[in-house]
Amino acid sequence: MDKVLDRLKVLIDSSTPIVVMETVEESRAVRMVRAACSSLNLAAFEWTIATGLARCGIGTVE
Repeated sequence: MDKVLDRLKVLIDSSTPIVVMETVEESRAVRMVRAACSSLNLAAFEWTIATGLARCGIGTVE
């Protein structure tokens, strides 16, 4: 997982405008994005149809 996390951090840090992840493990993918953003000291945002765009960790229960 460290190798995948490192690759994700490179993509995020290189200002790639969008990163698409196709997986059946949504919770794992979300954890990885949150971890990558946290280690890069960046805010992470999630979009859902129910709540729209929201910053991760602000007013949410994880």
